[in-house]
Amino acid sequence: AKGLKKALGQGSLHHVVPEHPDDKKLRMLGIINFGWWELYKPYLNDTAAVQAFMTAWQIVRFGKERTLTYFRKFGENQIDKRRLAKSIIWQVWRWIKKGIRKPFDGNIRSFWYAVKNALGGDEILESDDVDMFYDSLREMIEDQHLFRYKDFGFMDMNEPYHGIGKSRPEIILGVEKAGLSNMAKGFAAAAGSSFLCTRGEPSVLTIEDFTDNLRAAIGEREVSVFVMTDLNPAGVSIRNSLISGIEGQGVKVARVVILLDTKDFPDDVLPGSKVKVVRYEVKRSVITPVPPSKMSQVTKALTWFNSLGDPRLKTEQEYPGGKRVVTIWGCDSDTADRDMVKKRFLDGVA
Repeated sequence: AKGLKKALGQGSLHHVVPEHPDDKKLRMLGIINFGWWELYKPYLNDTAAVQAFMTAWQIVRFGKERTLTYFRKFGENQIDKRRLAKSIIWQVWRWIKKGIRKPFDGNIRSFWYAVKNALGGDEILESDDVDMFYDSLREMIEDQHLFRYKDFGFMDMNEPYHGIGKSRPEIILGVEKAGLSNMAKGFAAAAGSSFLCTRGEPSVLTIEDFTDNLRAAIGEREVSVFVMTDLNPAGVSIRNSLISGIEGQGVKVARVVILLDTKDFPDDVLPGSKVKVVRYEVKRSVITPVPPSKMSQVTKALTWFNSLGDPRLKTEQEYPGGKRVVTIWGCDSDTADRDMVKKRFLDGVA
């Protein structure tokens, strides 16, 4: 302790306290929590006090010179825009939770425009920074779990594509394609179950909205998820993202039932259902992707194909010189026999 006091030039360490883990996390992310101590004062219930607080600490009103003071890039006379964006997002969330700022009544893009317009006079953030802003928000929510999209009041653009069952809400029918949404809604109504159409990779905001409504109906009960996605690597990813997303919101998934298999596409139906996944060349055991396919996609497709055990989804063409062009195919869930899927689903929930 004596050596530490000497190194710090302090006569006592009584005023030193360990760094709180939450504070450390913010520091490591480059987030500055402006005026945090004021948020604990009771006078913030007073309108005039709130206005004075916001005037003093609202980052988007700092101006370029003050912003540069706090968010200067190391060794450069430029603003670190990502650190700035994260600090603004954090501040907005804190103020919404405190009740001194209203939640948004639009979507995430509304948030971006509100920030950009507030900073626009100083040209601190430009139109090209929109992807950086979105990714900063995504990182703070999906990677760092600092808060949720719903905390900001963002509207779920996919709200028409999901619903909670009246009699058996703990049964969930999940489909990938928007074109299957009405089918899923009808099947779910017949079973009294919940349904969710992901429309591609499921949105975290949609999963938050859906699971909040689900928990209100089922409490702590476990759920069963019946899934119908395209039969290709992307479909597997969507299915896994749906399940992990539901569980990530604190809902326990007890059972997963895959409603579609390549065997559901007979030889006379398969040609009209096949969709190319990847194409690649093989020469002397060397694999070369055929554009637009990339090597990472070929690797995933081969892993997926080898797990299927259905040789019909791989075709080869021979060329002079020992070269072969190989195509791996998937199956479009839109082309499946819907009566077969309906029976499989209703039998599964009976």
